[in-house]
Amino acid sequence: MFITTRFIGTKKDGMNYLFFLLTEDYIESHRRTTEDLEPLLRKFARDIGETGALVRPFRGDEEATKRDILSKDWTEKEKRRIEQTPGILAIDVDFDKFNPRSNHWFHFSMRDLMSRYGEVSIFEVEELLSALAVYCRSGKNIFEIAEETARRKVMGELYDSFELKPGMFGFSFDIKKGIEFIRFLLRDAN
Repeated sequence: MFITTRFIGTKKDGMNYLFFLLTEDYIESHRRTTEDLEPLLRKFARDIGETGALVRPFRGDEEATKRDILSKDWTEKEKRRIEQTPGILAIDVDFDKFNPRSNHWFHFSMRDLMSRYGEVSIFEVEELLSALAVYCRSGKNIFEIAEETARRKVMGELYDSFELKPGMFGFSFDIKKGIEFIRFLLRDAN
């Protein structure tokens, strides 16, 4: 797991994926939320091994990393989804080269799993992160499989925001749909 002051400059360095934790200072200040998510994030970072890296901001640097993410060329709909924190953005290029209009990406929000008191439904988060780690270690490219699946129009209702144009692919989903999505990709890839 990388901890940083800014996402700018984050490089893949031979890994397949970069996973960016999108959070805000008000979330980090909720002790319960942090206590719930921290062990799951550490386990995910360990489980993906050398196939990827989880990148998160230092406590207090959430606004700077949020600006880094939002400075990318998102549509308004995508930006609204990205702003639903906490969440994770996955890409397969160095952060500085990433453009959502021309590179693969996916995002999932964990906001729907938070109570108004900051408690997180850890079982759903753990299930999604575990399935995602298994997929990463499988050696299959999650973006290529997802693009092919989308072309066959099998996944239409599994995610909230989906865009497919020649050479571009990105999507965003809530975590409950994300679990279903990752399971489908694992089954479809076999």
